[in-house]
Amino acid sequence: SHATFRLAVVNAEGQLADRSQLLVRWAIVWLPLLVPMSFVVPLMETARTVAFASSLLLLLAWVGAAVYAVLHPHRGWHDRWAGTWVVRR
Repeated sequence: SHATFRLAVVNAEGQLADRSQLLVRWAIVWLPLLVPMSFVVPLMETARTVAFASSLLLLLAWVGAAVYAVLHPHRGWHDRWAGTWVVRR
């Protein structure tokens, strides 16, 4: 999607980020949501309230991080932790 909007992801030296940095960036965004949510289904059979509350809290935290990324589009949390920047081409 970055290419569609004429954006690039670069590292601290200003070069295009390599695949490993992009993978780390992707993992920071998606794994905190996908991994815990995969444990919700087994919990639903035994502890519905705990499963619902934990999934709701995780979803709210993830949405909060997404809002932060919208407010700071060139340097979201995932970019800070991965050592990347989103810049115009």
